[in-house]
Amino acid sequence: MNVKCIVCHGSTEKNFTASPGLGACRGCHAEQVAQAQKSKGKEGKSCPLPRGVLAAAGEPDKWVKGVCRYCGAGCGVYTGVKGGRVVAVKGDKDNWNKGFLCLKGNFLPAILYASDRLQYPLLRKGNKFVRISWDQAMTVMVDKFHDSIRTNGPNSVAFYGSGQSYTEESYFINKLFKGGLGTNNIDGNPRLC
Repeated sequence: MNVKCIVCHGSTEKNFTASPGLGACRGCHAEQVAQAQKSKGKEGKSCPLPRGVLAAAGEPDKWVKGVCRYCGAGCGVYTGVKGGRVVAVKGDKDNWNKGFLCLKGNFLPAILYASDRLQYPLLRKGNKFVRISWDQAMTVMVDKFHDSIRTNGPNSVAFYGSGQSYTEESYFINKLFKGGLGTNNIDGNPRLC
């Protein structure tokens, strides 16, 4: 598989010229990635991406059409699957994004399988986080919501979710927070990108 980083290689498919400098993968006020590679990218520039993020896992067995759910843009993607795991992603040229993906979209497999990705609920006990069951996590959240609403009113709670929630998910969240909890504090984070 031929994997190219858009930071080094730019979006040259439409004859754009791109030669960003170090730190192009981050916001103007963000700090540099902590575990940046020491290796050099194209033209000898230091690579600002975490080590191994571009490692290819082989050619996918199949490509599955979908939508990137990282922000509210709704870019079309094809997800490459091999052995039941996502190993690659590419933009859908028939979608509004014309096959182009942002850095987040390009690295969805790396995000999905990141070693520090949260996979189960954790509860703070003193200075440490302790693993708890999903049932315990739901009980803790319900209790915290109940205490906050009882003490400070319904506008003391909020929901911050995905800009790519399905219609049914958005309907449920609106019913729960507006109708059930009595707050209009709902945001779907469409400004993430």
